[in-house]
Amino acid sequence: MALFGGLSASSPWRKQATTLLIREDAAAKAIRSSKIAGFDLNDTLVSSKIGAPGYQVTVADWKLYSEDVVTRLRQLHEEQYKLVIFTNQGNIRTALDGKRAVAVKAYIDEFLKAVGVPILVMMATAKDKFRKPSGSMWTEVESKFNGGTKIDYKQSFYVGDAAGGPGEHSADDSEYAATVGVRFVHVRDYFKPPGASPAASAGRDQEPSGAGSVGGSPLAPSVERGLELGLSKEKPVVLVLVGAPGCGKSTFAQRLGPAVDRYGTTTTDEGKPWRRVCQDILQKKEYCLRASADVLRAGHSVVIDRTNYNREQREPWLDLAMIQRVSCHCLVFDVSADVCCARTVARTDHEGKLQGGSSVMVVRRLCKMLQPIAATESFDRVRVVRTTEDLEKEISFYTGAPAKKEEAKATGPGPSSVPSVTMTPPPARAATPVSQEKAPASEAKPSLEEPPTKRRKGGPGGVQQAMQAAAAAAEAASAAAGGGGGGARGGGSSRGGDAGGARGARAGGAREGSNSAKQLQQEGRRHQQLYPHS
Repeated sequence: MALFGGLSASSPWRKQATTLLIREDAAAKAIRSSKIAGFDLNDTLVSSKIGAPGYQVTVADWKLYSEDVVTRLRQLHEEQYKLVIFTNQGNIRTALDGKRAVAVKAYIDEFLKAVGVPILVMMATAKDKFRKPSGSMWTEVESKFNGGTKIDYKQSFYVGDAAGGPGEHSADDSEYAATVGVRFVHVRDYFKPPGASPAASAGRDQEPSGAGSVGGSPLAPSVERGLELGLSKEKPVVLVLVGAPGCGKSTFAQRLGPAVDRYGTTTTDEGKPWRRVCQDILQKKEYCLRASADVLRAGHSVVIDRTNYNREQREPWLDLAMIQRVSCHCLVFDVSADVCCARTVARTDHEGKLQGGSSVMVVRRLCKMLQPIAATESFDRVRVVRTTEDLEKEISFYTGAPAKKEEAKATGPGPSSVPSVTMTPPPARAATPVSQEKAPASEAKPSLEEPPTKRRKGGPGGVQQAMQAAAAAAEAASAAAGGGGGGARGGGSSRGGDAGGARGARAGGAREGSNSAKQLQQEGRRHQQLYPHS
């Protein structure tokens, strides 16, 4: 890519929408990059010679904000960044060819000639969905002005002057970066050597919002609980995910297993023991409960992909697990509202269509409703996910990667790298019918139509004892049959009748013992079918 892309001789300005102006010449259009370097315009790249507010800058009045501006922009161009200016110019409104619009476009043209590198310009001209701190202009860039190249939010960033600090007119720039999900850098930090700026303003020099360590949600105080034993391949698990939209629940659940329909079935097995129950797909909690019960009866573990924002929302899943006599785990996604908003704004294929700029209000409302997991909630295991490393550990724990299984047996709560908080056993739970939680009537009793107390009578060793008895009987019958044959062979012809009688009697005994063994084996299998989790 050439360092200095030539600017187009014809006008590169055009109307992208009624209130959105863009400037994209041929050189800027040719640049497709996963790394975006975004900049505010007034009092960030340019300022007024006479000290007037940024919106009064004219073609004869503007100057570079700093001597470093040209150097830094050219350096970013060399490093393969796509340079984009995001600016609010509200007094233009819909007069995109009016006097004010002509003046603004003229001094931006002059600025770009002075800089000498291709830059895409996005200009919001009214107080609508395009105006910062809404992320709509960024979404336009990603979807229509980057040649289909996916943006790397870890490496992208945004520079501006409005961070809500002393003497600053707003926090629009820092909030814009948070909404989008990229790192915010204050202009006084970016165009001067590190450490040379005054005391940092509020929100300045933030970490990337869309990656790395996250946290700070109302779920942060959730009480973790560890398992004393590793996961059993024979016993299903109910895994309840808790977190706001955009926190990563669905991405996690999709890695465990395929989604199911209202009847707990899926079009693809994928060879995975997990099934995903997602309310965005099934629409109602009652359908989710019914599908989850069907999944458990089929012998699969189930991950509950919904917000589950408070105790009342989580209670039905604990009741379902108790009725089905399986473990109930909880995974909490501690992700800030800013990060969740940035992710929902950026996504385009959400199953519940919660995406784009309109999702921000919904996400922030749900974030305020989140309640942490209390110690009195009877989950068998609770973990809080704050980082990518935490997430991968949980994936490893629940998928049972071969390299991790031996560690799980030795350490208890999964791979040894997963931190465990040993606590007292969860409080005993009274049997609460699911129907009291407004679940389908069919879920108000165990799948085998027996009360839990009756199902517990067999005890955990019932199946093993039955199978051991069957094996012992079979061994005894085999020994008896072998002894009869030896005695008959040693008796000689003079005792042929007695030997024949003995052989007949012993053979009959062997057959009887064999039949008894088969009956015990059948009884053992029947017990296993009736009490699959004993």
